[in-house]
Amino acid sequence: METKSAERRRYIRLKAYHLVKYKEIADSAKDSSFVSAVIKDIGGGGVCLRTEQEIPVSTVLELKINFPHISTFLYASVVVVWVRRKERMHCFELGCKFIQITDSLRSFIEEQVKQVFAQTKTKR
Repeated sequence: METKSAERRRYIRLKAYHLVKYKEIADSAKDSSFVSAVIKDIGGGGVCLRTEQEIPVSTVLELKINFPHISTFLYASVVVVWVRRKERMHCFELGCKFIQITDSLRSFIEEQVKQVFAQTKTKR
C-alpha cells in the first residue's frame, strides 16, 4: 500500500493564482457554459483547482486557462483524481491530471515553473 508521503511527481508544481474556466466534457453536447475557478498550483502533469462546486473523481473537464501576459485562453483537458472540501474557504480543491494537452502548452508550463524556481534560488 502506498502512502501520500511516498507520492512522487514527474513534474514540479508551481504555486499559482491564475483564473481558469472549466466545464464537464460530458456537458459539451448540452452547450453548457464555462464556470470560473482558480488555479492553486500547476505543473506539466496537472493542476490543482479551487472551485465552488464539488466535482466527482474521474470527471473529465475542459479547461480554458488564463495566464498573465497572454492575450488568449489556452485549452487543455483534465481528469479529476482527488477532491478535498476546504471548509474554512467554502470551496473544493480538485487534483487534476492533464489528459489532453498540446506539447507547446506543456512546454510553456514547464518553462514557467523552471523560471520561477531559478529566480527563487538566485534570491537566496
